Amino acid sequence: MVGHVPSLTAIAAYCQDRRRDLPHLGLVPTASLHITIQRLAFTDEVSLDVAAEVVDHVRRRCVDLRTVPVEVGPLAGSPEAVRFSAGPPEPVRGLRDLIRESIRRGAQGRRPYPDGAGGFVPHVSIAYHDSSADTQSLIQRVASLRYLHPVTATIQSADVVELRREGQRRWAMILLAERVAAFATLFQGTVALPTALALPALIGAIGQERPVADGITQLSVLIGTSQLLGLPFLIYLTAKQQYTLVPFAFAAITSMHFVLYSWLHQTPVYIGMAVLISLGTTTVMFTAPGNSRRTRPVAVSFLTGGLLLSTALLFLILHLAIN
Repeated sequence: MVGHVPSLTAIAAYCQDRRRDLPHLGLVPTASLHITIQRLAFTDEVSLDVAAEVVDHVRRRCVDLRTVPVEVGPLAGSPEAVRFSAGPPEPVRGLRDLIRESIRRGAQGRRPYPDGAGGFVPHVSIAYHDSSADTQSLIQRVASLRYLHPVTATIQSADVVELRREGQRRWAMILLAERVAAFATLFQGTVALPTALALPALIGAIGQERPVADGITQLSVLIGTSQLLGLPFLIYLTAKQQYTLVPFAFAAITSMHFVLYSWLHQTPVYIGMAVLISLGTTTVMFTAPGNSRRTRPVAVSFLTGGLLLSTALLFLILHLAIN
C-alpha cells in the first residue's frame, strides 16, 4: 500500500471530483490507493492456506526492507483505468522481483507460477473504467488534468487483497484476521481490561477491607502497573509483523497480572480467570489447524476479552445479589 500522504490523497480526490461525471467509472477509495505489484492467482486457483504460506514467505523477505519512495504523477487515462504514473520504476520492480520469488517459494507448485515479469509499469489507479465504451473520450478528458504536479509518497507495506466486482470494483483484504487481531487486542487492553478492573471497585463489590498492610496493597498496585512493561515487547512483535503472536503475548501478561489479585481480595475468582486465560489461549494456539492460522489471534483476543468482561459481570451479579 502507498502510505497515507495528505498531498496524494488531496490530488486523487481532486481528480476524482473533476471527472466524476464520466460514465462507467468506478472510483478507488482514497484510503485504498495502491500500486498493484503482482497478481497471485484467481480465487478458484489458490486456497487460503496456500495464500497464507505465500504471505508468510513475503513477510519474512520484506520485514527488514526500508520504505520505497516514489513520485506519483502525472495523471493519464487508459482503456481500463485512470491512473497516476509512479516512479522511478527500478526500486518498485526490485520489490516486485522479491515478491515474485517469495510467491514461488511459498506456493511450492500448488498454484500457477506468477505472470511474466515483462511489461510491468508501476502506477496508482484512482478509478477503473468498467466499460469499453467511449474510452477515447475518457483519455481526452483525463489528459486535461496532466498539468497537476507529481507528489512524493512511499510504499510502506505489501498487502494481499482480493479484487471483487460488485457494481464497481472494491478491495477486500484477505488474511486480514492477522491485522484485525491488533484491533481486538486494542479492545481487550483499552476496554475489557479497564472495565474488569474498574467495575468491581466502582460498585464496591470487592469490599474495602483487605487482610494485608497498606504497604502490601501499594506493592500490589506496583505489580499491577508493571504490566505496562510488557508493552515494548508487544510493540516489537507488531513492528516485526508477528501479528499472530501479539494477542497471545498480551494474554500471557494479563493472566500473570491477575494472580496476585486472588490473594489480595481473598477470592478465587481472579486466579480462576487467570488459569482459564492461560490454558484457554494456549489451547487455541496449539489446536487450530494450519489453514486456520488466520483465526487464532482473533480467537485468542476474544477469549481473553470475554473472560475479563465475564469476571466483571460475575462480580456485578454477586454484588447485586448480596445487596
